[in-house]
Amino acid sequence: MPTAIQDVPGNQFHFSSITEMVEVRARETPDFPIIAVPDKHFQFHQYSYRDIDDGANRLAHYYTSLGVQPRQQGDVSSSIVTAMLAPSSIDYAINELAFAKMGKQPCILSEPPTHRQALNR
Repeated sequence: MPTAIQDVPGNQFHFSSITEMVEVRARETPDFPIIAVPDKHFQFHQYSYRDIDDGANRLAHYYTSLGVQPRQQGDVSSSIVTAMLAPSSIDYAINELAFAKMGKQPCILSEPPTHRQALNR
């Protein structure tokens, strides 16, 4: 069932998945900022639809190069769940989108940041 996303009153856009929505928006409004993430100095860095879509595509290709096989449409026999240990950050969301583009359901386990990771943010 399509998901209705309403950006402007009266305008309704229908998508069959979050990956489709991001891909369409990356084509239509590539530079539109969709998320802002603070660094350790509370300076916000904005990410656009293009940034998120490009990052997810690069990750999906990287995972494929490591041997994680994308599911083909109609495939009901291969594994759908892929587990990953990752720190909570913007990378978490991009990893989820990358796995979704591969037809996988991510099971991302969040690890607490180490002292070094906390200083680098």
